[in-house]
Amino acid sequence: MCFIQAWACLELRGENYDQAKRLIGEALTRNKREGSGWLVAAKIEEKIGNNALSMMLLRRGLQYAPNHAEMYCALANQEVRLGKINEVSPIGISITFRSVINY
Repeated sequence: MCFIQAWACLELRGENYDQAKRLIGEALTRNKREGSGWLVAAKIEEKIGNNALSMMLLRRGLQYAPNHAEMYCALANQEVRLGKINEVSPIGISITFRSVINY
């Protein structure tokens, strides 16, 4: 899993989005409970400009890895960037503001 996910990240850096999507899809097929895989999948879609799909992937990832704090933070940050501040859950707000303060 880690090797495939790392390879997907390298493909994302190289802007080879189709290859990155294929690899992260394979990684998630092997282990849906790995929160970082969902983060990478969402980041790929965000880079392509598919913000709605990116947020859907983060929400789906939270169903499989509900204790993954980075996913809550990523979802909250994305909703804030898109102006959907009212849709950010209270836990997302606290994580977002803590990450902004610590930045």
